[in-house]
Amino acid sequence: MSVLLFVFLGLAQASEPDDIPQRLYNAYCINCHTKDEKVIDFNESTPEEKMIEKIRAGEGGMPTYSWLFDDEDLKSIIEYMKNLPQ
Repeated sequence: MSVLLFVFLGLAQASEPDDIPQRLYNAYCINCHTKDEKVIDFNESTPEEKMIEKIRAGEGGMPTYSWLFDDEDLKSIIEYMKNLPQ
């Protein structure tokens, strides 16, 4: 619980709105979707709507994030991931 509080407080203190997708990715995605400084298990050719559905429902070992993110949050994370090295 204290970890989530820390993450939320860190996000609330973001100085720039552009920081938020990076902070969300670093808090919730990086452990499973980054290896050797490259994004893994991410197919950017998948339509955004399908990605949002997968993130909301959870898939494989990924937990569901329907309780945490709204569609705008997910779109910003997806866009951020598209701009990372693949």
